Amino acid sequence: MLQGYKLAVDGKVRVKGIRSDPANWSDFVFEPDYELKSLYEVEKQLIKDRHLANMPSEKEVIEQGIDHDLIFSKLLQNIEEDKLYLIQLKKENDDLKKRIEVLENK
Repeated sequence: MLQGYKLAVDGKVRVKGIRSDPANWSDFVFEPDYELKSLYEVEKQLIKDRHLANMPSEKEVIEQGIDHDLIFSKLLQNIEEDKLYLIQLKKENDDLKKRIEVLENK
């Protein structure tokens, strides 16, 4: 049996709901002083580590399992950062459209 846990189930579990209370949440990415990495930095990290930043590798998950609260918070952080990248890219795209329109109307 699994040692060191208040509840250990060696088999399937079906529940109607689970509520957890993560200690940390990822909304800090929306703080004005949060430094969003450039997409080039993100790409380098993905190529080097072959997984998302601040996430465990497959090997770590196999060896240690997953802290679901931590993983959920980190996944949300990645989603929130992606939203910021999309907003950034949309603004750049709109700016380029305006510049093209000005050039075409000359």
